Amino acid sequence: MKTQHLCGLALLLLVAVLGAACGGSEPAEPETGSTPAATATTPAASPTQVEPTPAPTDEPSTTPTAMDTSGSTAAGELIAYLSQRDQTWSIYVIKPDGSGQMWLTDDSSWDSFPRWSPDGQRIAFASGGNIYVMNADGSDQRQLTDDPANDGTPIWSPDGQRIAFRSERDQTWSIYVMNADGSGQMPLTDDSSFDSFPRWSSDGQRIAFASLRDGNTNIYVMNADGSGEERLTDDPADDLAPNWSPDSQRIAFVSERDGSASVHVMNADGSDQRRLTDEQYLDASADWSPDGQLIAFVSERDGKFNIYVVNADGSDERRLIEDPAEGDSDWSPTWSPDGERIAFVSLRDGNIDIYVINADGSGEERLTDAPADESVPSWSPLGGQ
Repeated sequence: MKTQHLCGLALLLLVAVLGAACGGSEPAEPETGSTPAATATTPAASPTQVEPTPAPTDEPSTTPTAMDTSGSTAAGELIAYLSQRDQTWSIYVIKPDGSGQMWLTDDSSWDSFPRWSPDGQRIAFASGGNIYVMNADGSDQRQLTDDPANDGTPIWSPDGQRIAFRSERDQTWSIYVMNADGSGQMPLTDDSSFDSFPRWSSDGQRIAFASLRDGNTNIYVMNADGSGEERLTDDPADDLAPNWSPDSQRIAFVSERDGSASVHVMNADGSDQRRLTDEQYLDASADWSPDGQLIAFVSERDGKFNIYVVNADGSDERRLIEDPAEGDSDWSPTWSPDGERIAFVSLRDGNIDIYVINADGSGEERLTDAPADESVPSWSPLGGQ
C-alpha cells in the first residue's frame, strides 16, 4: 500500500505540473514546498502547480502597477497569468491581442493560481500560503485566509458566492470552502490522506475531487456542503484531475489504468468510464470546450509536449499545431469563453511564454515577450457569465 501511495502522489504531482484543467487549465496543484523555478528544458519548470511554502511576508500591494493601460478592458477580453519578470511570481493581465498588459500584484511572496470570479470582476489567488482576492484591475487586495498551514488552489463556485480551496491545516491536504469574503471557512473532507483538485459542477451543487485515501488516487464527488460523498472510480491504477463538462453530465479525468497516463471520461455518477486517448505516452491537462463538444489536452507522444484536440467521444483526434519546430514544447491549454481560441504556454522561443491560437490551429500569436517566464493563463468570463 505504501508503494501505491507513493506512485499515486508522484502521478498527481506530474499531472499537476502540466496544468490540470479547471474550466481552464488547471491548475496550480499541489504544493511541494519547493521554490518555483523555471528552466528552458521542460514544462515542469513552470510554476504551474508549485505554490510556495508559507513564509512571513507583507501583504500584497493594494495598488496595481500598470505597464500598458491603453485601450479599454471588459469581461471576456482579458487573460490573467503568472510572470517571473520581477524575480518572483506575480500576477498580470493582458488582452488576447497582446495589448493592455497590467501588473496586478507586487509582493516579495510568490503569487499563484489566479482564477476569475464568474462575473469577471474579481480574481482569487494564492500567495505565501494564503488565499487572497482582488478586483480585476488589481485594486482592493484582501487576504481571505490566515492560517499557519498552507492554503492554495482557490476555485470559485459558479454563483460567485463561495470559494473552495485546498488546505494543509489538518496536517494533510483537505478540501475546504468559505464565503467569497473569507467568512464561514469549513472543511468539506476529513480524511488522513491527500484530497486535492476540487472542481465545482456548473450548477454549483457538487464538488469533484481526487483522493489518495484508498491506497491509490481515485475520483470522488460530494455535495457542496460536504455531504453525500461518493467514490466514482475504483481501479488499482491512479485516477485524478477531475474536470466537469459544461453541462455537469460528464467528468473528464486522467488515469494510469492502461499503463500510461491517458485522458478518460465518465458520466457524473461514475458510469460509462471510457478512455479517450490511446497512446503509450503521457496525456494530461484535459480541458472541455465551452460547448462540451471538444477536449483539449497535452501529450508527449511526439517526444515532446504538444497540444491536441479530440471530440468528446474520442473521435477525430488531432495535434493543434501541425508542424511544431524542433525543441518546441506546449502545455496548459485553456479555452476562451467563446470557444474560438485556446491560450497555452510554450517554450518555443527560448523561455516560457503565453500564446493564443484559433481552435482550428490557425492564427497562432505570442502574447508575452519578456526575458522572464510566464505561465498559467486564465481567461476572464465572457460577458460576466
